[in-house]
Amino acid sequence: MVALLIFLGIFTCVETLPLSDSSSSYIPEEVPSSQTADIGLPPPTEFTLPNEDDEILIRKLNIQKTRKEILYGPSLIGKTSFFISGPLGDQISQRDQTLWSRDAAPVVQAVSHDAAAALHDIQIHGGLQNLDDYKILYQGHWSSSVPGGIAKGQFSNFTSDLLFSMERLSTNPYILRRLHPHADELPFAVDSKIVQKLTGSTLPSLHKAGRLFLADHSYQKDYVAQEGRYAAACQALFYLDDRCHQFLPLAIKTNVGSNLTYTP
Repeated sequence: MVALLIFLGIFTCVETLPLSDSSSSYIPEEVPSSQTADIGLPPPTEFTLPNEDDEILIRKLNIQKTRKEILYGPSLIGKTSFFISGPLGDQISQRDQTLWSRDAAPVVQAVSHDAAAALHDIQIHGGLQNLDDYKILYQGHWSSSVPGGIAKGQFSNFTSDLLFSMERLSTNPYILRRLHPHADELPFAVDSKIVQKLTGSTLPSLHKAGRLFLADHSYQKDYVAQEGRYAAACQALFYLDDRCHQFLPLAIKTNVGSNLTYTP
């Protein structure tokens, strides 16, 4: 759905580009064939947006209508990219969400079945006592909802700090932002000895060098949790290590309960 919305946004932007007032015909300009003949490709051709509609006024009015009815608004699924909004944009978003829900229904059912089986095994084992116990959640499970199996790289590297950081750049990169050395303050404190041991530097030095990044989910603390469900509205600091040139985690603050701060 997100990909569709991005496409619609791009299409809208193209539609709203200004029209040429020139009534002269545009002849595509071909690049001399001598420049492409040696690689066996046809000469490329330049194209522009259509500007010779039979009813140019109608086209302009349609563009004006699109500008008024398809806008951009806040995300409807959390703190991610913008969603289309406006009179027509809202209808498109609602339609796409309905279609997505219909397509997701069998997947949700399969996940529910697989989750129940995984929970049963964990309960028989006596719960999650250490990191290795988390493997029980996946070994021999999720065949209905993930027919291809759990990604081997994920399963064998789930304790890797680097993998954890890379996931922040792939699953929801919109939440991550670089802390500006002057405009942004440090969101929370981290023990200086731990920072020195992990990074070979200090928190203020990393901040000043522009090597600190923040994933801020603290806005979720205002959400009402479902009965029997628990979640933390975490804030996490990441840094660019100038020794290995890797993007790594530094600290995670839970913002719930005892409000502990965890480090690698």
